[in-house]
Amino acid sequence: MKYLLVCLIFVTGCRNSWALHRRINDDGSDMTFRNSTNNDICYCSARNYDTGATVQNFGIASKCTKSASTGCSCDYMSSCFSICLVNFNRWTSTLPYCGGYRGKFIASITMNDCGNHFIGSIAKQCNSAQNSIKSSILTQTTLNSIEVVPFLLIRLTGTLLPSGTLLIIGGTSIAHSYPSFEAYISSSDKWIVLPSLSIPRHEHTATLLSSGHLLITGGQTTDRNIYSSCELYDSSHKTWKIVPDMSSKRSRHAAVLLKSHKVMIIGGQNESLLSSCETYDASSNTWTLVANMILPRMFHSATLLSSGKVLVVGGNYPNSSACEKYDPVSNIWTSIASMSTGRFLHTTTLLSDGKLFIVGGFDGGKNYWHSCEVYDPQSNQWTSVANMTTQRAGHTATLLPSGKILVTGGVAGQSILDGLSTCEIYDPALNTWTPVRNMSTPRFQHIAALLPSGKILVAGGISAPFSEAYDPTSNTWTPVTKFP
Repeated sequence: MKYLLVCLIFVTGCRNSWALHRRINDDGSDMTFRNSTNNDICYCSARNYDTGATVQNFGIASKCTKSASTGCSCDYMSSCFSICLVNFNRWTSTLPYCGGYRGKFIASITMNDCGNHFIGSIAKQCNSAQNSIKSSILTQTTLNSIEVVPFLLIRLTGTLLPSGTLLIIGGTSIAHSYPSFEAYISSSDKWIVLPSLSIPRHEHTATLLSSGHLLITGGQTTDRNIYSSCELYDSSHKTWKIVPDMSSKRSRHAAVLLKSHKVMIIGGQNESLLSSCETYDASSNTWTLVANMILPRMFHSATLLSSGKVLVVGGNYPNSSACEKYDPVSNIWTSIASMSTGRFLHTTTLLSDGKLFIVGGFDGGKNYWHSCEVYDPQSNQWTSVANMTTQRAGHTATLLPSGKILVTGGVAGQSILDGLSTCEIYDPALNTWTPVRNMSTPRFQHIAALLPSGKILVAGGISAPFSEAYDPTSNTWTPVTKFP
C-alpha cells in the first residue's frame, strides 16, 4: 500500500539545515512566492516536479536573499508555518487537508537540527485546464509558539509499561525513518526524550521482556534496506545494548513473548516473504531457529493464547485468510480453520474469554473491510459478528476495562486522503457497534494505549503532529501535554 499525501505541522525557532538548491520556472525565471506579509518563500529543489518519486524541499522565512551563485538563502529563525504537502502525479478530487482545493501538488520532506523533525511551507495549486503549476500560495497559518512535535510518524511502536509510561520508538514519515525514542509519563502528563536507537527503524517490533527490558528487532529504512540487527533497552539505566543479529533480515514481522520468557519472531519480509521463525533467549543472549510457518506472510498478527500456543492470523500473501497455530513445546505448526475473508493490516484483540476478535483490514487489492469475526480456540471455529460502521485498515483496537473494544482511525483507500478520524466501540454482549466522538485529525498506522486512568492515548499517524486521549466516560478527546 503506497500513500501519497503528507500533512505536517512544523516548528518555529529552529534553524534550518537544508542544502539549498535553485529552482526555476518553466520559462527559466526564478520561482519565488510571497506570503501575506510579503516575505519571500524560497522554493528549493533540484528535481522536476512532474516525477512521481520527486522529493522536494522548501520553506517559509521572514528574510531571504538570492544570488546567482548561491540561489536562495534564508533566515529560518523567525517563523515557519503549518502546511499540507502532497506528492501526486495525477489529478485528484478535493483535498480536505489543503483547504479544499483541487489540483496537483508537490511533496516536501526535510529535516532540521532540532532533533529529527520537519520544517516546511505551503504547497501550491495547479491549473487543471493547463496542467501547469501556478505560483501562488493557497493557505497559511502562523504558529504562535515554539513547538517541536515527534508524531509526524507512522509504523512506529508503542509499548506500555506497568507503571503507565508509554514508550514510543522509531517510525517513518514515508520519506525518512527515525531512531527517535520518547516516553509519555501518564502520572505527570509529560513527555521525555530518551536515548535514540543506534539506527533509524520502522516496521520493526518492540517486545517488553519479563526483566523490564525492551527488545527491538529488525525493521527497515526502505524496502531495499532491511535489518537483521536488534537492540535491547535497559530501562533501569536508560541505555541501549546491541544484541546478536537475527538469522534473517526482517521487516513487517510479528513478535510474541512466550511463557518461557523467550521472544518469538515470526515471518516478515526481506527480498521475499518469510516463513522462517526464531526465538531470542535473553538469559543466554542467543537466537535459535525454530520450525517454519506453513505459509510465508507479513503484516500478520500473532497472539499468545492462554494455552501457551501462538495463533497467527492473516497477512499479505496469496492466501491471506489462512491461519495457523504454533506449539512451542512440540515445535510444530498446525493449520487451523480459515477466516471468512483474507485480510492484513487488521487488528486482533484477545478477549477475556480467550477468544480472538478480528477487525477490518485490507485484501491487498481494492477492498477495505468493515467485517469482523471471532475465533474460538477451543472449537476451532470462526463466527462472523456485526460489521463496523466504517471500512478501515491500519487502525487500532483497544480492549477497555468494560470488555468493549475501541477502534480508532485507519485508512479506507490508497491515499492519506482516505485517512479516518472516525472511532467506534464494539459491545460483545450486544454484538453492536456504536460510533463515538471523532479524533481531532485523521490517523492511520498509529498506536493506541490504555492508560491506568482508563483513558486511551493515541499517537502518530502521518497527518497528526500531536497526541490525544479519549475518555470513554465522557466520550471526549483531549490533547495531551505538548512535547518539550
